[in-house]
Amino acid sequence: MSDLVAKIPFIRLLLPAVASISISAFLIELTYSWVICMAGVGIMAVSFFISERKQFTCRWLFGAGLFIFVFGLFSLLFQQKIEESQWRFADEPTVCIGTVVDVPREKPRSFACNVKISYPVSHKIVAYLQKEDRVRNITPGDEIVFVAQIRTFKNFGNPDDFDYVRFMRNNGFSGTTYLSSSNWHPTGKEHASLYVSAQKVRKKALEFYRMFELDNDAYSFISALTLGYKHYLTNELLEAFRASGTAHVLAVSGLHVGIVYGVFAFLFSFLGKTGRRSVIKQIIIIAALWLYAFVTGL
Repeated sequence: MSDLVAKIPFIRLLLPAVASISISAFLIELTYSWVICMAGVGIMAVSFFISERKQFTCRWLFGAGLFIFVFGLFSLLFQQKIEESQWRFADEPTVCIGTVVDVPREKPRSFACNVKISYPVSHKIVAYLQKEDRVRNITPGDEIVFVAQIRTFKNFGNPDDFDYVRFMRNNGFSGTTYLSSSNWHPTGKEHASLYVSAQKVRKKALEFYRMFELDNDAYSFISALTLGYKHYLTNELLEAFRASGTAHVLAVSGLHVGIVYGVFAFLFSFLGKTGRRSVIKQIIIIAALWLYAFVTGL
């Protein structure tokens, strides 16, 4: 274990991060997270002013300060995410302007879209748009204006059931709404961000797969395997993978990244293994891996 920590020093920061999120999510809400952060910064600052005679004895001081700082930082970030999802909804339909941030997910009677509202307040919701052809043309980054009454998420109420409300809140979503065809319109504006750009690439890849006219099971399998897009997987197909013990294959993981690395390493093998060309090759491969990570949502 000590050898592993020596090889991967950042693994030490994983403990305070996990502890902070777990305590904030399941035990108590840490109200003064910023105070914890400042205390950690203060301890780290003090470690730089210790006399040389005591530096070896107090060598743990900087690490302790960093531990406390990371603990407070992740608690603060978690609280901010929870606050973003808290919204007192109006009792009547409200005019809102928002941006579609993900690829629309087709449902039996609608399309589910993750929408980042910018007016009248800044919140994320799940909007279910009435199924029609124009929804298929929506691209991540498109701005829409709509009139709707936004409602809170609800659990099914079964004992020991999955806490869907907490799950959506932890993912930063405030509520949900249904939009009929007449209640929303695109504004023609587009908003760009790194995440939105990655989702645009993902949609292009999904449309590219459609060109091969695969059957639904093959299309959903390829989409999940290569892009991490599981929304097309049917319950029957998922159950078949679970029964065979191969469900983990559908989750994009280090194995997939390793395969992608191997493919790019082979494609650029002509650049050699040493010298400046090798450096260029590694830069290209690393950039490609980061692009793949953003597109698949790793």
